[in-house]
Amino acid sequence: MRELIPPSPILFGNDFPFAPAPLTATQSETLDGSPLLDDGTRRAIYRTNAAGLSPRFAEAREAITSLPVFERETLRQRVSRAMRPPMVALTGQLRGR
Repeated sequence: MRELIPPSPILFGNDFPFAPAPLTATQSETLDGSPLLDDGTRRAIYRTNAAGLSPRFAEAREAITSLPVFERETLRQRVSRAMRPPMVALTGQLRGR
């Protein structure tokens, strides 16, 4: 994936509490042990990239800057961005009927 995109849009996520805790731990251990990532990139994937999307969740001393694509986004643009993927999926399903 690193050859296709920069690390900034990569986020770590899990399905806890729906995924079993051992699976979540294994995912974290795999990411921690990857020789392909340095500590800064690993921290960005775990925390900083996501905090850039929602700076209000930053920790007290954490310096986070908003990602520029969302800084001046209007409510209409935000709703449009959020609704685009489900609408595209629905359109594809309806065309397949």
